[in-house]
Amino acid sequence: SVAFSPDGRCLATGGADETIRILNVEEESLVGVFIDESSVFSLAFSPDGRSLASGGHGAKVKVWDTSFLIE
Repeated sequence: SVAFSPDGRCLATGGADETIRILNVEEESLVGVFIDESSVFSLAFSPDGRSLASGGHGAKVKVWDTSFLIE
């Protein structure tokens, strides 16, 4: 799964490896990693970009703090 941050500067990716990666699109660099407990099937940033929700195996939804992306 992939999701762009509201400002379009970051891209979140997740998948079967149970890892969510946050990439800075402009700089092509890794800026954050979250380890989930299951495969990640869906991702969505909050409108203000300060949170990232992930949906995974077993219908579990988690909310991650991404406020470090906001300058």
